[in-house]
Amino acid sequence: MNKKRIFIACADERLRIALLIFLEDEPRLKVVGFTDRLESLLPQIKASQAEILLLEWPMTQEALTALLSNIHDLSSQYKVISFARDQEESKKILAAGGDYVILKNAPPDELLPILNKIDLQSNHV
Repeated sequence: MNKKRIFIACADERLRIALLIFLEDEPRLKVVGFTDRLESLLPQIKASQAEILLLEWPMTQEALTALLSNIHDLSSQYKVISFARDQEESKKILAAGGDYVILKNAPPDELLPILNKIDLQSNHV
């Protein structure tokens, strides 16, 4: 069984640790890397051969749009799930090119259905 390869880029240490703990017991998922440094994100994603990026980072709209564009330029197959503080930020993330958004205060159970519905077509980059 192929596991979906996940990379976590998260400025919020508590959320990053919670995601690592939450995902480690999921048999169809594999965390292949994580970072708290945005400047080295693109090379790390590529090197890890991740398919899904979990992203939590406070950024301006322009910076977010540029980052998501650069991620999708690496491979159009990457799926980006972003965490937002509120509905307004959620709209901005989707407008910037995010694939999915979850509110930071949502229960962890909301993440698994999104991960399960992501269809990957053997996109190791």
